[in-house]
Amino acid sequence: MSIDLKEYKVLVTGALGVIGRRLTKRLQEAGAMVIGLDVSGASEVLEKDCLINGNMMDLKVVDRALRQLSQIPRPKAAVFHLAGMSDANQCEIDPTAAVEQNVVLTTNLLEACVKNKIRRIIYPSTAYVYGTSYDQPIEEGFALNPEGVYPLTKVLAEEAIKGYARFADLSCDIFRISNIYGLDSKKNTIFGTMLDQAKFKNSVFLHNLQPVRDFIFIEDVIETFARSLLYGEEKGCAIFNLSTGNGTSVGELARTFCRLKDWPPEAVKCDNEAGKKSVLVLSNQRLYQRLRWKPSIDIVEGIRKTLLQSGDIKYAQT
Repeated sequence: MSIDLKEYKVLVTGALGVIGRRLTKRLQEAGAMVIGLDVSGASEVLEKDCLINGNMMDLKVVDRALRQLSQIPRPKAAVFHLAGMSDANQCEIDPTAAVEQNVVLTTNLLEACVKNKIRRIIYPSTAYVYGTSYDQPIEEGFALNPEGVYPLTKVLAEEAIKGYARFADLSCDIFRISNIYGLDSKKNTIFGTMLDQAKFKNSVFLHNLQPVRDFIFIEDVIETFARSLLYGEEKGCAIFNLSTGNGTSVGELARTFCRLKDWPPEAVKCDNEAGKKSVLVLSNQRLYQRLRWKPSIDIVEGIRKTLLQSGDIKYAQT
């Protein structure tokens, strides 16, 4: 079902990132006017509209982007705040930088939004704010138990957003996203590891096949973000799990990947068959109640789409 965003003008921070690029394109396809803000890629431009290059630690940069957004003659304005440090390993190495990029940047944006009278803010958080050991799908009201610097910075950013929404009358949505996968998955993720290894050999090697995760295809994430603009403009902060609601073990993910590559079962290799099993699956019922839509691309379809996008179409006959 198509959506119409012709009334909207949107600022996307982190516009040149994996999600930012795809989201910008989707918003433009739906008719929105988009301003992108990113610290990198001075020679790059968005396909349409405008790209601002600048460091969001500089409040003047954020203020300039929002003033430019305000000048666009469209009735509805929103901000997708995607900028920040998303590499969990890097966050552990440099926690000070992680706090600066994930918490201070968020606060800078919130302050600038208040100044420029931009009320609608949408923020991607992570499923890992809950921790990783549950025997049932996690709902949004579950206690938070971040196990590392990255999810901790997301919790702190969430608290800043909730505070500003309360005392500055903002309308904010926070999406706690489960494990995203797709063609641009980073090498330090499970799916990114498989994609990278598949470039050099006809097998995948993983350290632990036991963990169960809620893998969500990146196209479903982008579509959810775009559709979220049409709902929830009331004051306050709403929190949603962005997930499929289905658990898949790392081993099952790897075996499906190898099957679609037409590799034998023994192509999946592991050095710890009795590895620790942890489970992180999110309920998406609240998301469905809001949007009357929820992610629908299953693991098989998502991997097939990824292989097709990569130019590998040998799987098509399977």
